Amino acid sequence: MSIDPKKRVAFTSVVAAVFLLLFKLYVGIVTNSLGILSEALHSGLDFVAAAITMFAVVTSAKPADRDHPFGHGKIENFSALIETLLLLLTCVWILWEALERIFLRSVEVEATWAAFLVMGVSIAVDISRSRALYRAAKQYNSQALEADALHFSSDILSSLVVIAGLVFVKLGFPLGDPLAAIGVAIWIMIISLKLGKRTYDNLVDRAPEGKTEEIAEKIGEISGVTLERVRVRTAGPNAFVDVKVSMDRHMPLDSSRGVVAEVESRTREVLEQADVMVQVNPSESPDECLASKIGLTALKVKGIKGVHQVEVQKVGADTNVNLHLELDPKLTVKQAHDLVDEFERNAKRELAIHEINTHIETLNSEVAIGDDVTASHQKTVERIKAIIASFQQIKQCHRIAIRRSRSKLSLNMHCALEDEESLGRAHDLCTELEEAIRKEVGELSDINIHVDPYSVGGRSAD
Repeated sequence: MSIDPKKRVAFTSVVAAVFLLLFKLYVGIVTNSLGILSEALHSGLDFVAAAITMFAVVTSAKPADRDHPFGHGKIENFSALIETLLLLLTCVWILWEALERIFLRSVEVEATWAAFLVMGVSIAVDISRSRALYRAAKQYNSQALEADALHFSSDILSSLVVIAGLVFVKLGFPLGDPLAAIGVAIWIMIISLKLGKRTYDNLVDRAPEGKTEEIAEKIGEISGVTLERVRVRTAGPNAFVDVKVSMDRHMPLDSSRGVVAEVESRTREVLEQADVMVQVNPSESPDECLASKIGLTALKVKGIKGVHQVEVQKVGADTNVNLHLELDPKLTVKQAHDLVDEFERNAKRELAIHEINTHIETLNSEVAIGDDVTASHQKTVERIKAIIASFQQIKQCHRIAIRRSRSKLSLNMHCALEDEESLGRAHDLCTELEEAIRKEVGELSDINIHVDPYSVGGRSAD
């Protein structure tokens, strides 16, 4: 059974800490070197720190559950806090003992080959495990392993300081050993304070340095998105990003989902494995017309299915509106009236409308079964073509189809206009054509005219 590489590195660190603890303790007792004994104590705390780190690595790997919806990553930050406290306790003891040896009592130190050997071995082991820990920390984004690696990197320098103290003893300067111990303590204290600050920042959910700005810059490049807020927090190796953006409120839901996916993708360009939560707020477009606002106001009323044929009129200083509302045909007259009344109150209050005239229509969601009866109505088709021929702006007409549904006839057709014709003029032409056909062919209940540019419609003509 294979072991998780992250856990294997943490376990190796524990084994190395036990070996160095026993080795330094033996040589320190034999030589009576405070520098080596302080290093032995340091290695003892290294063992505790490595064991805590291993526990944190194993625990943080557990998936999120009901009681820990954000996972167990904070245990890594907590383990780093404990490691910081242990390092500071080490500093206090070393400084106390060193000052005693300098000012209160004299202790003979033997700078033997064994003393130099144990420190050399310690440096070699620390170099090996700190490199392994740094690699694993970078690969798995583990703050616990990174803290361990930082800890053991500091051990390398502190061991060099102890060796320097032994050299001074060898040269006849006995105070070199306690002074070296003070050097070790000061170095450990510096490292502890740096580690403590990082631990505190993570525990209080301080955003990683520069990441919020990077994410904001990436999201700012997305067209149609206005960034309102970015919040980043970390829990061990895991990052959680809360993004709040605003988009045009007319954007279809399917389209907005695509934009949200792009926001998540851009965020993960900065924090690769981040858990990203995107909140979308609808925003009003600066050039949004009143008719569009009225339609949105209507759809806010639960029960209103749709709105069309919105006509805005300016009568003196007053704004009046005529429109059609689509409602469920199963509603009673009273229920429908209440929905319309609620909409009109909202529209007048929010949009400063003086008068609203509402026409109620039923929205039939059933699929009507129809038949294509074009072949049996060729005379009607010819009459329609004759009417179309009287409109010079209509260059071509094709796909004329007559269908029967619920005993009613409907007409569908495509008309081709010049490519550069304005949309407004195209609409007016279709309206004129529809009126002309209705006047001539009275049996048609519905007429649907689709407009094509001539470069497209002319080629696809019947």
